[in-house]
Amino acid sequence: MHRLARDGVRGGAGTDRIHRCPASGRYAELLFFSHDAPVLGYTCKGGGPLGASEGATTAFYPSGKLKQCWLAEDQIVQGVPCMAAGGFLTAIFHHGGFSTTFFENGKFRSCTLSKNFGGQRRGELIMPAA
Repeated sequence: MHRLARDGVRGGAGTDRIHRCPASGRYAELLFFSHDAPVLGYTCKGGGPLGASEGATTAFYPSGKLKQCWLAEDQIVQGVPCMAAGGFLTAIFHHGGFSTTFFENGKFRSCTLSKNFGGQRRGELIMPAA
């Protein structure tokens, strides 16, 4: 098992991928963080009421590029105002955002809007054309 640096996951200089695991040479495809952590320029949610393994997951493509992040706070993602991820209560009461996703080429794919944007209302899912 490869332990990650406490300050988050960063790509190497000039890259948009996470580092490879030194033991296997492969990129991680799913990570749990014990606390909110910066991942390739975004602050992804970590931890949960029962520990890191019960919290949000951050997903990567096999190439090491970011696939999915549950945002820890409202953030502008490639010009789009995305809402922070909610927790368990989000699914029940629809309060808070869902995950923010990316295409493998690194372009924004979808998120829940944190404010009105592009003719859509706050709280709606936005999925621009690829």
